[in-house]
Amino acid sequence: MKLQCAWGNVCRYVEKFIARLFGGGLPEGLRCLGIPSAAGVLTAVVTDEAVAGATPALLVPGFTGSKEDFTPFMPYLAQRGRAALAYSQRGQADSAAPEGVEYYRLSDFVGDLIEVARSMGAQERPVHLLGHSFGGVIARQAAVKAPELFRSLTLFSTGPRPPEGMRWTPLRQRLLSSTTGKRLSAWYISQFLSEDPREELIAHRSMVTSEDSLMGAAIILARYPDVSVPLRQSGLPVLIAHGVGGQRLARANASSRSAGSWSTL
Repeated sequence: MKLQCAWGNVCRYVEKFIARLFGGGLPEGLRCLGIPSAAGVLTAVVTDEAVAGATPALLVPGFTGSKEDFTPFMPYLAQRGRAALAYSQRGQADSAAPEGVEYYRLSDFVGDLIEVARSMGAQERPVHLLGHSFGGVIARQAAVKAPELFRSLTLFSTGPRPPEGMRWTPLRQRLLSSTTGKRLSAWYISQFLSEDPREELIAHRSMVTSEDSLMGAAIILARYPDVSVPLRQSGLPVLIAHGVGGQRLARANASSRSAGSWSTL
């Protein structure tokens, strides 16, 4: 995979933290790096170029997530010749976190994704795009705005429009961001911690992720636009996937997909 930007500082802290998840070292062929963006440096995990073969994949995490969500299965992609890059969106974990909710608009997240894709050389060789949950909302919008950068789009556990219950997400986030909410969140997380380092990662991530980022994402999740029509018109192959409990998402996606170019799993 050809990286076209100056990656600059390697994320030593991130490497050390992720290494704990794998018993002392990152999985072979993975490395951490920083990607310049309008928000600042976005941290990422990338498959070593030496194992790259097929068209690379760009992986976008969801609400409260980060690049670490994808590290367990990235080596499996590499074994099958698929290079991949997962990044933490602005405000997530250790990525750049501008202060102020005004820096976390839908267009800001979409612009970051497009910058990351271009840094992978997507202008010359389009990449496969996968978005999970909130990351899928951003991926849909990016695919519509710059379809020439992508070879396909995979949407995992994300719907074409906000479910009815999502309209309360900003209010819930405001409550969680209060002093009492933070204490309750910390207590709740502590009840489920064990010796599993991945649980420690989740707890640590919840404390360092930007509150402005969470609020901005919550507002987006409550009212993001349905772009199913322009997405179909883009001609991109689309795969929609959801878990066993995602029947509501399946019904919502079924009502907006186009036979022949979209598939549901």
